[in-house]
Amino acid sequence: MKIIISLVVGLLASCASAPRQELLSSQRITVQAFSWVPPAGAGWFKDRRVGVDRSLLIKAHEGGDPYENYVIDARILTAPLFQSNEDFLRAAQSGKSIQENASYRVLAHAMEGHVVHGEYCALYKVTVEDRSNTPSLGFGVHRRLGYMLMDRIELSCRHPQDKTKILDIAFSLSYYPGEADQELMSKAMSVVNSIQFLKTSVDR
Repeated sequence: MKIIISLVVGLLASCASAPRQELLSSQRITVQAFSWVPPAGAGWFKDRRVGVDRSLLIKAHEGGDPYENYVIDARILTAPLFQSNEDFLRAAQSGKSIQENASYRVLAHAMEGHVVHGEYCALYKVTVEDRSNTPSLGFGVHRRLGYMLMDRIELSCRHPQDKTKILDIAFSLSYYPGEADQELMSKAMSVVNSIQFLKTSVDR
């Protein structure tokens, strides 16, 4: 269940020229047998280039820096059946590639179980210092010197009708030290609480 963080950075770097669709307020997003709603408010754009098993939403942060963005990156993963919730939680923890990425220095992280509509899920929270050389992407000019930070709240949840299908949805914000969004957690949890499991053709 590894998440390749660099893919998000690359997509952000080219989003100015990529086909984008602005979402309506409270527009529900559906990927396969899962759906959810981004936080209320205008400014969310959907990247149309991703495949049918993924959704990528981007919104500019208030700071005006081209590297300050909210991102909701959701994808459907396939995994083996786990014998217990504890096994699932351990697998979710070991699959967090952000902890192994040399471009990020992990400042804090935590993993815990979280129940969504009766289904046991894994909720992961991490703060990292972004040491990647983002100006080389040609995406724009930083308004401040120094490393940026990124807060990320990620939920991994199995579908109750087919537990080999996992929704992995991550809500993140890149920002400068001292400029964190104090409401980020509540925004992320509004997405988590909006998740719905849709009917599948597989009943295990």
